[in-house]
Amino acid sequence: MSYRFARITSLYPQYISNFYFKNTVSEKLPYEEQQRMLINDAYEIAGLYTKNLNNINVKAFDIVSNATHLQNKWADENRMARKANTSEIIIQQLKTMKPDVIWIDDFSFVNNEWKTFLLRQV
Repeated sequence: MSYRFARITSLYPQYISNFYFKNTVSEKLPYEEQQRMLINDAYEIAGLYTKNLNNINVKAFDIVSNATHLQNKWADENRMARKANTSEIIIQQLKTMKPDVIWIDDFSFVNNEWKTFLLRQV
């Protein structure tokens, strides 16, 4: 049985800053390329779960919640309002991906209102 898996995670803020400093062109790349570069460059645990799940035919996604450039790129490509915040962008990503399983590593943006909204929308 195949299923869809989304992992919401974060990376060290200094790592993200350094990544975009070293890879200035990446901000201009499409979301998928930018995301792939970030995950492939990051320390092993960042994409370990999704890489291995994809290897066994599970459609797995990483959502890096604190990668602002990356999240804004997704929002732009999906015609979201410029005022959208991280929570709104992630909810839209989940609606688009339609995961069967959601693994949340980063709870910094999650509150009871967000969880209730998410449960109603996904």
